[in-house]
Amino acid sequence: MFPKQTDPNKEAAQKRLANLIISPAVQLAFNNAKGSSPVRSDVDMGSADPCLQKALDIFNNHPDEIVTDAQRWLSNDTTNQMNDLFTKFFNDPTYTVDQAQADYVNILKNAN
Repeated sequence: MFPKQTDPNKEAAQKRLANLIISPAVQLAFNNAKGSSPVRSDVDMGSADPCLQKALDIFNNHPDEIVTDAQRWLSNDTTNQMNDLFTKFFNDPTYTVDQAQADYVNILKNAN
């Protein structure tokens, strides 16, 4: 996303940059460096590491094996409660595993 421009030269530069970013060559280099999936489906990721190759295979050929991100089905409130729980767990040495598990279950039971 780029800010709206009134200068046609700046807008043209933004379009050139956007085209460069999504070009197959840049997508290949970027995604190999980051271990991420390209935004384009026509990028040959044959040079990707074995882990990314496996992820791409699952993504492209076995979509039923993909676990949906919890952000898609949990409200912001529920997500924030979970983040607060995780923060407390890792920062409060008196907060036990049993307490954290019970609180986690309670958050999920009352999720909206």
